[in-house]
Amino acid sequence: MNQTLSADAALAPSLLTVEAHQTGQCTMDTDRAVWKHIRGKVKKQYRRLTDDDLQQLEGHGEGLVGKLQERYGLAKEEAERQAKEFRSHNNWH
Repeated sequence: MNQTLSADAALAPSLLTVEAHQTGQCTMDTDRAVWKHIRGKVKKQYRRLTDDDLQQLEGHGEGLVGKLQERYGLAKEEAERQAKEFRSHNNWH
């Protein structure tokens, strides 16, 4: 009987992972972790962007162009170039 309990206990984390995946929790957690990582890189490279700016960019990478124009006074073409380069370099799609 102890072997059965041990086997069940060993499966418990796997079952929780499957359940979390089925409910979308894993995807949400992964998305949050990825955004947190990207947010740190954005903040490091573009220090003039505020926390509010970064919050608005969450899930909306295309908004980086407008924020660069607004905070850095860049022409649209230059902001687009920088945003495209940053997003490509950091796998932010």
